[in-house]
Amino acid sequence: CWRQFSHLSQKEVAEFVINELTKINGIDLPYIPENAQQSYYALTFLFDEEKIGISRDTFINLVN
Repeated sequence: CWRQFSHLSQKEVAEFVINELTKINGIDLPYIPENAQQSYYALTFLFDEEKIGISRDTFINLVN
């Protein structure tokens, strides 16, 4: 699955993942000011189990 991204930079992959996560009601990403530069070392977000309808552990197993 991730092999399709092997030609992309870490930044490009992170931007794709962030874009897709913003489509999920119940996942809130931190605000990054326009004049700030993201390192993309780690991606943090808030996860609302009630809005998403699955547990955090189930989500982690699905995306790993």
